Formats: sequence, structure tokens, C-alpha cells
Amino acid sequence: MAIGVFGWLVLVAPLLPPSLQLGDRDTARLYFPVKHFIAETLLRGQLPFWDPWTEGGVSLLGQMTPGVLHPLTLLYAALPFHLAFKLNHLLALLIGGLGAAALAGRLGGSRAVAGVAYGGCGALLSASSSNLPFALGHATVPCALAALIAHLRAPSPLQLLFASALLASCAFAGDPQAMLIGAIFGAALAAREERPWPKVAAWAAVALVLSLPAALPAAAQLARSSRSSIAASERGAFATSAPRLLGLLVPRVFDGTEAETAAAPAGGGPVSFFDVITFGAPALLLAAGAVRARRGPLLLGLAALFCAAAAGDALLAAVVPFWRLFRYPEKLMLPASLALSLAAAIGACERPRWLFRAALVLAAAAAALALLRRELLEVAGLAALTAAALRFTRAPLLAAACFVAALLAASRALQPVPVQAYDRPSLTGQALLRLGGPSEERWRVLTEPGGRLRVPGPMEPHEGRLAAAREAMWPQLAQLDGIEGLAPYFSAPDRDFDLAFHRAPRAMADLFGARFEVIDGPAPLTSESGYGIRELSAPAPRAFLVKSSRSAASAEEAAAALAGIDPRAEAIFLGAAPPAGGTGTAKYARKGPDRIELDLDISAPALAVVGERFDPGWSLRIDGELAPLRAADLSALSFTAPPGRHRAVLNFMPWGLLPGLAAVAAACLALVILHLRRAA
Repeated sequence: MAIGVFGWLVLVAPLLPPSLQLGDRDTARLYFPVKHFIAETLLRGQLPFWDPWTEGGVSLLGQMTPGVLHPLTLLYAALPFHLAFKLNHLLALLIGGLGAAALAGRLGGSRAVAGVAYGGCGALLSASSSNLPFALGHATVPCALAALIAHLRAPSPLQLLFASALLASCAFAGDPQAMLIGAIFGAALAAREERPWPKVAAWAAVALVLSLPAALPAAAQLARSSRSSIAASERGAFATSAPRLLGLLVPRVFDGTEAETAAAPAGGGPVSFFDVITFGAPALLLAAGAVRARRGPLLLGLAALFCAAAAGDALLAAVVPFWRLFRYPEKLMLPASLALSLAAAIGACERPRWLFRAALVLAAAAAALALLRRELLEVAGLAALTAAALRFTRAPLLAAACFVAALLAASRALQPVPVQAYDRPSLTGQALLRLGGPSEERWRVLTEPGGRLRVPGPMEPHEGRLAAAREAMWPQLAQLDGIEGLAPYFSAPDRDFDLAFHRAPRAMADLFGARFEVIDGPAPLTSESGYGIRELSAPAPRAFLVKSSRSAASAEEAAAALAGIDPRAEAIFLGAAPPAGGTGTAKYARKGPDRIELDLDISAPALAVVGERFDPGWSLRIDGELAPLRAADLSALSFTAPPGRHRAVLNFMPWGLLPGLAAVAAACLALVILHLRRAA
């Protein structure tokens, strides 16, 4: 293990200086600001379940991808934020490598080769750089599989609990598909064990129960989201083209990375989800050496299955339950890389005689073709290094060859940005704050996520895209300037909110207090970065009373009606509309991200609306007594306020969290009791 930690430190050393930070894709424009909010909330001793800074308020457990309940979230309570953020991502490489090593040992392969090959493969490196849930979820899969094999060979309730907890942690990381893939992988590996199926079924079932604190809130949000029925075209976004699979051997073959696309003068074009999928010549050669070994054909078959699915997963979507809920087939290069790593570990122990000759042939062929593509020189060198290691038949030398390939992949996949790209205020944010004063609890900004980005000056592509997204005030990133946002960007947007936002944007801006809009085009004001600023309305209170209400038979009808009303004078409801008309005041105060207090002074029963997103997790107490909440205008919190002076308190607790925690406690208690009974 000490050698593994040392190798990991060498791999990630270029990113450890305090002046650098990870800044690729969703890491920069989504997870950095969200994790920053989580860290600040934890340090205040509060629970980061509701994020009021983005989308008019959003449940972080409902979105699942922020991974609030994952154990590594504790890093943010214990370490300076920038270091915690880097470790939250980079520890996935260490976890994946150690897990693959442990699993290879269970399967009779080289621990060192498997650990290096998977912990340093291009797909896991790219995921650690660009998308945290994919990295942590798939890094944990080999750990869960190693624990499963241990349970199959020496069954015990506590071993079952441990193995299931590791599998469930994939969901806590924010990637439930990794948990599903782990179950498929586990069933395949267990086939050669003695009477495995009841044990495998118990492993998967207990893991499902243990995942409920994360799964139930996410399922509730999914039921209200457009993600509940993803079109095949959307699910196929960021699929790996068949020619790009050559990138497993030759780096940067047909990559078309986002950074390169952003830097291109015309923009657009094909975009890959992972900048690098390189597995490297040493590990690929060793994997080929397992073709006739025990479990070798199975592992190579799994690798082929997941590589094919990365190019298009329609077959898996047709036969695997819940598969249609997931997007981005390219992330299936992660389980493909795991299967290849395990095959390489077995091949390193087998070392058939023909493998040495194959390495020499590959080295010669790559060197000869290097005139056509210079990256083949790297392949030639790595193949020659592998041939030398095979000649001396030393497993450590084979692992060293794999590590050289990992270092080369890391130099392309782990692309840092200057930490100032996050810490310095944006020019657009400064302009907005000069115009409107402090934003928190007072006003929001409306932006155009996904629009064309203006890079403010010559910059490295990753830094330039981050800087441009900050200047455009993209959702989540606006909060780094202390500005609340309204536009949706998370992966599971509320269907009704999304409909209202796109059908009646002006009404939604008024409802949620969006005072400014940032656009890429002509506007009355322009920030120093070139983005236009349009003032939408005067400052308005976050909580208010409406004079009238009416009902709509469907969300479509409600959205159409919203486009023609003033949402601060009239509210629209699905179903019967509550009475409105009383006058008075509603003074708003946020006591924490998940707690809002209102001081009401009402002349007659009135309809109060709060410019905060409705979610089933919100509860209302008026003078300590529970009262019903409803969604006004498809999206905002509302309730009937009684006459007189009252204190109304809104609290948020994610729907399904408490039942999920109760189920986890019951499962753990049952397995511990079963263990004690067997021990007695």
C-alpha cells in the first residue's frame, strides 16, 4: 500500500502546488462552486441540503451528483477548501488503484500491474479532472468487487455489510450507474465461485438498502424531472466513436476535446466527454496475454462489451433495468478500463512466450508509422519498454512500464488552471454588484447557460473557458461573486420549473426577483468583459402577498397563462386555487440555507408567496403548527396566511432522507445481530 500511495503522489504532484487548481469541464463550472457552498455551510455547523444560490434554490440531495453524503465530503470540514477540493477528486485515483490491486489479488493476478493500470488509466484520470461523480463512483467499483469475492469465499454478515456499503457508496458519490455496473461486473466475476448467486443477490439487495438516503431524494426529484424519460439522441450524447477507441493505444486519436474545440476559431464541432482514454501499450499487451488464462476471456469479453457500449449503449438500454435513465455512454470506458486492467494483471502473471515477440512487433510497427502520426513514437517506446520487462520476466518491471504510460496519460488528462481563476472576482460580477448592491436574499441574475462564451484575452483553453463562463454569469459560478442565480443548469431540472422558465421567462424573473439579465449581445449596459447587462425590474421583496389566484388544468395551461400575468399580483395553481385577497406585510429572513422565517401582519386571510423554489422537502409551521404548502406558478413556495400577526417558519429536509436513514440503521442492526448470533 505504501508503494501505491507513493506512486499516486508522483502521479498527482504537478497539481499539488497551492497556486494551481483543477479546472476542467464540470469540475470548473459546476462542482467547484457547489462544493464551495457545501464547505462554507459545513464550517458554519449547518447541513448543506438546500442550495439557495442557484436555480432559485435547489435540493442538493435531489440532484444526487453533488455527493453531499459521500465520506470524502468530510474533507471540507477538516482542510482548507482548495486542498480539500483537489483531494476530493485526486483520491479517486488512489482508491481506484488500491481497489483494482486488491481485486487482482483475489483473482490471482499481479496487484501492482492492476493498481497502476487502472489507477493511472486515461479514462479515470480524465474523470478525476472533469467529472467528480464518475471518478469516485467507478473508483469504488473494484473495492466493492474485491470485498464481494472475499465474502463469496468466506461468507459472514459483517463482510456482506462491508462489501454492500462499498457498492452503495457509488450512489453516494453521485453516480448510481456505477453501482449498477458494479453489480453486473460482480455477477460476471462470481460465476466461477461456489454457489454464488444467493450471496451476490444479497450483496446487491443490501447495497440498494444502504443507498436509500441518497437514492430516495434523487428518485423523488427524478419523478418531477425531464430526466425521467431521456430521448435516445440525448442519451447518446458524448458517445465514443468507433475510431476513437484507437485512443486506448495511441494518445489523442480523434479526441476532439472540449478544450481544443473551445480554442478553435469557429467553435463547435465534435466534443468528447473525456479528454483522454489512453490505456497504454504496456497494459494492453499484458491484457492480450491473458487471452487463454483462467478468467482472461471473461475479462476481455467484458472490456469489449463496455467499449462497444461506450460507442452506443442501445443494447444495454434495452435489456438492463433503469439503464435508460443515464446519459453519456463515453463514461463506460471506465468499466472497460477496469476489465482491461484485471486482464493485464493476469497476463503479467501468465506471460506467454509469444507476448515478448508481440511487444517487439508493436514497437517496430509503431516506429515505422510514426512518420504518419508522431504520437506513435510514444507507443513504440512503451512497447519496447514492455518487451524489455518481459525479457527479464520481472513483474515489478512490467508495473513500472505501466506506470510510465500512466504518467504520460496524466500529463494530458490532469490539466490545472491558476487558482486565481476562481478566487478573483469576475468583471461582470463586479459590474452587477455596483449596479444592484449585495445580491444575497435581495436579487438574482438571469443568464444564458450553454450560450456562446467570450474568452477574456489570451489564455490556456481550460482557463479561458472557465473565465468566459464566469464572465457570462453561468449558474453555480455566479455564486463565486456572491450573486444568486435563477437559470437552471443541474442534471435533473424540475419539469414544471423548466417549462415555466422557458415559456414565461419574464414572469419567472419577476416571481423570483431576477433584477438583471446577462446576455451575449447588445444591451443598455456592457461589462468590461463584453457581456451585455439588462436591468429587468426594480428591487422587490423575496416574500409577498398576491391579490388574486386562479387554477389551471395542466402545466402547459399554467405556463401559457404565466406569460400574460404579473406573478406578484396573481398566482396560478394546478388544481383548485386557494383564496387570496387579504392585505398586509410579510417580512422575509433567511436563517440558514434550509430555514426561512417570515413575520406576517395580515388584515384578512391572504395568499403568501415566497420567491424560493418549491420542493416536497419544504415544510411550514405557523406559530409552531404545521400548515400546508403549495407550488404557485408551477415553481414557488406559497401558503394561506391567517389574519393577525404570526411567525411562519419554512424548513427543508430532503424527501426520503429520514426513511432512508432508518432503513440503513435497520439493515446494519440486522446484520450485526446475525453476526453476533453466529459467533455465539
